[in-house]
Amino acid sequence: METKPTHAIAPVPWSVTLPDGTIERFAIRPLTITKLYEWLYLARDQREPELVALATGKDMAWIDSLDVDQFAKLAGKCNDVIFPQAARLAKGAPAAAAIVGPLLQRDMLGRTVINILSIGSGTPSSTPPASESAAATPSASPTPTIPTLSAQSSNPGSAQ
Repeated sequence: METKPTHAIAPVPWSVTLPDGTIERFAIRPLTITKLYEWLYLARDQREPELVALATGKDMAWIDSLDVDQFAKLAGKCNDVIFPQAARLAKGAPAAAAIVGPLLQRDMLGRTVINILSIGSGTPSSTPPASESAAATPSASPTPTIPTLSAQSSNPGSAQ
């Protein structure tokens, strides 16, 4: 007998483009209580591919076949669907709450980093598009340089 989730969250339709160019449609489904606890433990341990597999019902070979961008979007959507369910559980279950608290902090940090990487490009990126970089400084190289401190300025007790 198949167990069904004990809540009223509807499955969320989603699709990914596979490496061969085909589009696969499926649903991200709410989890049963047992699977929700499994999801929490995987989230605590930062095992993102397994989280996505659990939320989609896909096997790890399928998850591994996705390209990075497709996986990143799918992982974000799975989190958007399942995390609210975990937060509802945490309201009354201390063990779940102990896991959800740190996940909230990590999620906020992660979203901040994603937003910083996405500034000006519309997609996560570590460098601005060449057109923006060139417009800001005509002689700028496409790779940003990271300022370094000299040995003298990094030691506040040294003589100047």
